[in-house]
Amino acid sequence: MTAEGRVAGKINILPSTLPFPTISMSPLLKDQEIIIDVEELVYGGEGRACYNEQDVLIHRGVPGDRLRVRITGFKDTAARADIIEVITPSDIRQVPICPVFLEGCGGCQWLHMDYEAQLYWKGRMIARIIQDYETLSHVQVHQVMGMGDPFYYRNKMVVRMRGPKEALRIGFQDNKRWVLNVYNKENGQCYIQHPLNNQLGRALAVSLTQERRPLKSATIRVSDEEEVSLDLEKKWRTDIASDLEGIGRQTPYVHYTIHDRRFRVTSPSFFQANTRQTGVLVETVLDLLPKKPAKTAIDVYCGVGLFTLFLTDRFESVYGIEESKTALEDARHNAETLHMSNVQFIYDKAENALPEIMQAVERAEVILVDPPRSGCNPDVLHAISQCRPGILVYISCNASTLARDLDILHQNGMKTTDIRPVDMFPHTYHVECVARCVPG
Repeated sequence: MTAEGRVAGKINILPSTLPFPTISMSPLLKDQEIIIDVEELVYGGEGRACYNEQDVLIHRGVPGDRLRVRITGFKDTAARADIIEVITPSDIRQVPICPVFLEGCGGCQWLHMDYEAQLYWKGRMIARIIQDYETLSHVQVHQVMGMGDPFYYRNKMVVRMRGPKEALRIGFQDNKRWVLNVYNKENGQCYIQHPLNNQLGRALAVSLTQERRPLKSATIRVSDEEEVSLDLEKKWRTDIASDLEGIGRQTPYVHYTIHDRRFRVTSPSFFQANTRQTGVLVETVLDLLPKKPAKTAIDVYCGVGLFTLFLTDRFESVYGIEESKTALEDARHNAETLHMSNVQFIYDKAENALPEIMQAVERAEVILVDPPRSGCNPDVLHAISQCRPGILVYISCNASTLARDLDILHQNGMKTTDIRPVDMFPHTYHVECVARCVPG
């Protein structure tokens, strides 16, 4: 474990023990005001309470809060509500450090909660989602590994612009998709963005207030080496890049060093947004692999080779599968730069490439998958089950699709033993999970 990793301690967090007020049993109505006690957090970030035997999800509700809320609508079987008044705050509620959070910014959901409590509730949420599946009720969910300093960690920023130059808003959306002004103000900053991203955001505001170009968004990626990659609308790229000159070093790609390995990342290739915590994620994955050298490993959805190029230390042959041409070019470049000759990258969809690889090798001791938020293609899950690797490591940033896919794998002979969550996204409800599956 690096110094950056931190495991959430056990926290005794209970909902308010105050009695509910006397209420009628009539159904809730839109715009109705009620007093309610928040019991827990749900995936999506809201607090959950129960009123008249109906679930109520409260935007920015905290377990232990007693609140006066207004019903804003209904979705599925739950009512939705906004807070009118915090009558009795929870012990884990705190004043958020960011003033734009108070305006409704949606970049963070939990900046108003103690960080240790965030880790606790992330673990609770994952366990509940996983154990909703009978096939996964036995799975152990470990405590969430958090950050020592959970601020200024995001290396990638998608910033949005709205309004005329005399009233320009540059920042992030609230839950109603209104763009809030973060950067067009003195010392404007986001408390989860890398400091260099914050500098670039403020400089972008200066640029666009001098000449308001019809730009709606910009993607900016930075590295700890002060590299800056700008992904802008082509028409305005040259002018805006010139206005941002001197803040970092502009390049067509950036580099991230994880442990002893340096990775080139070209936009739009994917890389973990939390560079500091990526080392903890890699260690977590490697800890689940066989300790003795083995023959074959396959990294499905390999991206720029983050996990692939660590597998080369333990396996005679490593295969990486990726359908993004840009990411695969980065992966091949990274392998060549690191002088790794026992890795082969395949440009294809995973459901096509995986069966072909298995025809060429006797057996894969390890298969690793790190799919997008939507999870694995069903054909990929079928192919994995047919391969029956000694160990399958499934990395996911979406607990819901992870649970769905693990259930399918279980029904096809791959049993999940445990899940190790890593907090890659402090102050949000998102959490990265590393699941281990074996034949059984």
